[in-house]
Amino acid sequence: AAAAQAARAATMQMTCLASIAGAPAVSIPVLRSADGLPVGVTLIAGRGCDQALLGLATAATAGGRAGGMAGYADE
Repeated sequence: AAAAQAARAATMQMTCLASIAGAPAVSIPVLRSADGLPVGVTLIAGRGCDQALLGLATAATAGGRAGGMAGYADE
């Protein structure tokens, strides 16, 4: 649990930098490492593209339902 919290904190730093620049950003889970730690990706869009970014993140994390990262989001 502590390792997952550290990973989450490190990921949030990336989204904070995008926020300072005025760009919408979201971090989404992709898979788990061999050690069981979450591995994610940060998506950043242009200013004013918040809804498109949220739509992409939603589709990407929809498991197998929308061609997303099956097996992670369903946990």
